[in-house]
Amino acid sequence: MEKLFEYAKRVSVGTWVRGILSLVSIVNMALAAFGKTPLNIEYGELYTAIKADFPMDKVYFHGNNKTADEIELAVKNKVGNIIVDNIYELEALNETAKKYGVVQNIMFRIKPGVDAHTHSFIQTGQIDSKFGVALENGEAFEIIEKASKMSNVKVNGVHCHIGSQIFDIEPFCKAAEIMMNFVGDLKDKLGLEIDNLNLGGGYGIMYTENDDPVPYDEYIQHVSEVVKATAE
Repeated sequence: MEKLFEYAKRVSVGTWVRGILSLVSIVNMALAAFGKTPLNIEYGELYTAIKADFPMDKVYFHGNNKTADEIELAVKNKVGNIIVDNIYELEALNETAKKYGVVQNIMFRIKPGVDAHTHSFIQTGQIDSKFGVALENGEAFEIIEKASKMSNVKVNGVHCHIGSQIFDIEPFCKAAEIMMNFVGDLKDKLGLEIDNLNLGGGYGIMYTENDDPVPYDEYIQHVSEVVKATAE
């Protein structure tokens, strides 16, 4: 794990890469010792992080079906970024932040419409996925435009995650290109500067002898080159 982060820091194509890890159990609180940023998924994990005195400004709170209680817990405890999956969450977040007199940093989970070349059960970037808002039908642009006009949320970034157990580099590169172009559209059409781009994970690992994972540094190198080329 440390090796992956070190490579991400050294990648020499002018792209800054932040490691965001999944906080899936209390054991992963040990990651705090490395100064990494956990990716929080649900109420119980957020509650655990709060009780462990983990710095809330380093928490990214995910989940495609957040309850009102979860949203309030996150806002009240000053979670660094809350990832929004739908219009209900956006409106609830703005109202909750208004209640506490704060402006909440948010990111949006985007469905880039990329075929992840993996089992259909673990594809999450296509238009009919339950996660996030879709690019193809204009949903993503419309919800971010609406958020940009709200008083108590600040659009701080966009995020995508196209699936799991992906052994090809090409889908990650395609997703990076699509997301970078979307970031450009937000700037050109809304004047909105996106500070954070999270391209997710899903890299294949060896579960069976037939699995042949691509080395992580190859993923990072290729995706970083696409990000730089699209930015230019």
